[in-house]
Amino acid sequence: MHKRTFSTQSLTNLLSEEHNNHSHPLANLSINIPTNTTTTITSPLNIATSSSIIQSPIIYQTNSNFSSEESLTEMLSSDLENGQANNTGSKSSTSSLFAFVLKNKRILYPVFIALVLITLGITVVAFYSSNPDSTLNVNQLSSSSDASTLFGKVPKSSISSQQSSRLEFPILLVADRDKASKVTDDKKGTQWKSVLLKGLLKRNEQTGAYSVSFNEKPWEINGLLVEGSRGMELSELKMFNGKLYSADDRTGIVYQLITSKGSDGNVQVRAIARHILPDGNGETTAKGFKCEWATVKDNKLYIGSIGKEWTTGEGKILNHDPMYIKTIDNRGHVEHVNWVSNYKKMLRAVGIKTTGYMVHEAAEWSDFHKRWFFLPRRVSFETYDEKKDEQRGSNHVISASEDFSDITVTKIGEIISPARGFSSVKFIPGRPNEIVAVKSEETDDAIRSYIMVFDIATNKILLPETKIIDEKIEGLEIA
Repeated sequence: MHKRTFSTQSLTNLLSEEHNNHSHPLANLSINIPTNTTTTITSPLNIATSSSIIQSPIIYQTNSNFSSEESLTEMLSSDLENGQANNTGSKSSTSSLFAFVLKNKRILYPVFIALVLITLGITVVAFYSSNPDSTLNVNQLSSSSDASTLFGKVPKSSISSQQSSRLEFPILLVADRDKASKVTDDKKGTQWKSVLLKGLLKRNEQTGAYSVSFNEKPWEINGLLVEGSRGMELSELKMFNGKLYSADDRTGIVYQLITSKGSDGNVQVRAIARHILPDGNGETTAKGFKCEWATVKDNKLYIGSIGKEWTTGEGKILNHDPMYIKTIDNRGHVEHVNWVSNYKKMLRAVGIKTTGYMVHEAAEWSDFHKRWFFLPRRVSFETYDEKKDEQRGSNHVISASEDFSDITVTKIGEIISPARGFSSVKFIPGRPNEIVAVKSEETDDAIRSYIMVFDIATNKILLPETKIIDEKIEGLEIA
């Protein structure tokens, strides 16, 4: 290593002298050195020549003021001269290298910047990956983000995993307010609103039992798209293709939920329409599909309805449109599938032959078990009656093979209130036998919702029915 310390005048004279004696392809490349500073410029050279390899980190130090631009090439030329004295033929190779750099600097400069940015990006990703945080920082919300960010940062659990070491599971819940979703404001006019609530399930590592807590204040979701002056009656939540979706059981609209930070610093949730699903086979009626449940299977979003015939209030059958399902692939293509046969197979499995019905609002496909799981809202062995239907809540769990050729039926716990029936269900990530489900009740006296956890292998209740809120919660998603 050659280390030289110069005064301002001696360095200037030396550079000028060497510059006069040795022209160089980089003679016009200069460096600005601020005044009143001590500057170190290091030029590591590792240049292969025909006779040898030069490995000479060259250090220049200045300890006084520079009043003008100094040529970087002049400084390099001085050391290249020394290299020539000790390494015959090196000057020609070195000059060719610098000439190449100068000729291609417009290409090399953006390549260098790109490498720096890529390195910086990898560093940032590595930092956040090594510092998981399950809490939501509102200040980190962008101007528009998918509402799945409300879960916070959580580790992913593989569906093939028999067990998970996780003990905390964030959940989101959405309400169907029916006619109460319509709100008139003096300033904003008429709007339709739902609410989104966040909670946290905690598992006791020793006992396997669960507890639950909820945010004190839910977020409002506003919408303007309606059918027959009704809308935003959101009945399900489901993650699909990295986005959080909710479906309106009145209009058939499938919304993506978007979050942003409002001017007051609080989280705002907006519903952006992505699909409009017509009832039945999609060809015979303009009525919106009564979306009630959703799940993901084979990289498609499955959306189903109540799974029974559409009837009058007295039970007269009008059509079978609610016994169709819809599938949406990751490109947005929608298919309408006749599921009348599958729904009737589940009726027979429960013991309903000719008279009777089931209402479905909670269903989930399990990639682990390769089976369908349906938890009916209502089960009745009598003809449909609108008033009596309120008291026909269910505790049935139906498990069906992929083609519904094999169906088993069990019951979970006791019916605490005949008005309560299942309205949404999800498997707990990494625990393929444990289900979290919502039950809701809707009577003339009250509207309430409850949450519970149970094991489908043992039928053991891990969280008894626990009140959530005085709203009809019909959508649940867990991360």
